[in-house]
Amino acid sequence: MSTITHEDIGNLGRLYCGDWIEVMKILPDNSVDSVITDPPGGINFMNMKWDSDKGGRDKWIAWLTEGMKECLRVLKPGGMALVWAIPRTAHWTATAIEDAGFEIRDKIYHIQGAGFPKSLAIDKAIDQKMGKERKVIGQKYFAYPDSNCWGKAKNPLPNSKMFGVGSSEKGGMRNITAPATPEAQRFSGYGTGLKPAVEEWVLAMKPLEGTFAESALRHGIAGLNIDGCRIKTEHQEERITKSNKSIYGGSSLLESKTTQTTSRDGSPTGRWPSNLLISHSPECREIGVKKVKGAGWSNGDKSKNSIFKTSQQDFTSKHYTAPDGTETVPAYECATGCPCGHVWATKELTECPECGCHLTEWVCAVKMLDEQAGELKSGLMKADTKRQNQTGFTGNMPTFTKDDTYGDSGGPSRFYYCAKSSRTERELGLKGHIPCVKCGGLDTDWHLDDKGEKVKCVRNDHSTVKPLKIMEYLCRLTQTPNGGVVLDPFLGSGTTAVACVKTGRKFIGIDNDSHFIEISKWAIEAAGKRYGQQKLFKEA
Repeated sequence: MSTITHEDIGNLGRLYCGDWIEVMKILPDNSVDSVITDPPGGINFMNMKWDSDKGGRDKWIAWLTEGMKECLRVLKPGGMALVWAIPRTAHWTATAIEDAGFEIRDKIYHIQGAGFPKSLAIDKAIDQKMGKERKVIGQKYFAYPDSNCWGKAKNPLPNSKMFGVGSSEKGGMRNITAPATPEAQRFSGYGTGLKPAVEEWVLAMKPLEGTFAESALRHGIAGLNIDGCRIKTEHQEERITKSNKSIYGGSSLLESKTTQTTSRDGSPTGRWPSNLLISHSPECREIGVKKVKGAGWSNGDKSKNSIFKTSQQDFTSKHYTAPDGTETVPAYECATGCPCGHVWATKELTECPECGCHLTEWVCAVKMLDEQAGELKSGLMKADTKRQNQTGFTGNMPTFTKDDTYGDSGGPSRFYYCAKSSRTERELGLKGHIPCVKCGGLDTDWHLDDKGEKVKCVRNDHSTVKPLKIMEYLCRLTQTPNGGVVLDPFLGSGTTAVACVKTGRKFIGIDNDSHFIEISKWAIEAAGKRYGQQKLFKEA
């Protein structure tokens, strides 16, 4: 059994250092409300030991199943688990979760668009196999010159020593070669992999003891916090409808009575959350707000709801928009990039300052989605719009919309939660406590690299840090009316715990690396200060 240590972080939660399965064995049954975690994917990421496949598919699934059984035990009935997965092995992850006894409820897909392709050039492999030397026809600067290794990028990747941010020695010139054989020429331009741009979160639930209502009353937990995760909108007003309706149904001049109802177009709290999340690139900049066309605004007073067309209606429209028909949304200046892997957060540049390439590639998933789809219009029909024919007592008769329907325009990203990650969130609270992994400085902001270039100091060297905004969203989605406790058995550098601090939830975090437990402590300390909590612990 591995050594287990723990430290209470004020009244916000507890950090454990040790093997995740062994730690969870000491936790009480039915003691946590949510599990939100980012386990390994079993793909040998960057040849890291922690991401090995444990000897193959069956052994890896058995390993994850064992741990997820412990998660199931400590989770309250009806509690939700959100477990990260990479598409290539997401079926392994889902199998393990289901084998552990969870019910698979859904999957949340996170499009982030900032991954780097790991792909073998087929034509080069053919020439190598045939023992033919390729002719060099030129050179080009690449931020990641080794095509067989992920993440050797100069600018675009997160601040991590594993990713070589700010390390100019990682970039360099690479030969451009031509196929040496007819066989290779046929496969010129062919590769073995796509650019990774999607991550998955498996949404699972511990089986209920009875119904959702009984679970809510007995355990204080049931379902998802839908209203807490709606996509926010502006300006909505109520519609009050008055109409003459026949006592036999429909609208008629005969035997009618006046009724008054209050209705709403959509919800005052925003659009219903979906199972798709989209991230802006970290290099994108929020530059303010902008107005886009939203739902139509009408003060119409009549509705043709029957063949007699006599219903009277007085209403004010309740839409997602202001009275001028616009909706206020955040405005971004999205990042562009070049084929060499450089990313720039300005639209003023047309050529890459590093390599001279034309900046033609959007590296922001939100921008790419909206650019490819173009402006879309949906939904709006004014009151009294003829919709379809329906059969009545006198044969086919027209029907009309009784009031304005919801409609708007813009890119498809407006329907989804769009997060914006930040480079600085990785380094939250670390300055003065954790040394820079490059220069060893505790209080330094910059240092010189081997080529004498000024680069930012890096203290959080975790290789798979998740965006804080995404983790906040997942914490809110699974939040109970009383907040609830979140368990993350693969805490890493503490992003889930920081998200819990921001959303008012308690946490239990587990990691087997004391270095990352230390990083987590100081990140949580800084989050507690920033968001109004007390100082959590004393410096040693």
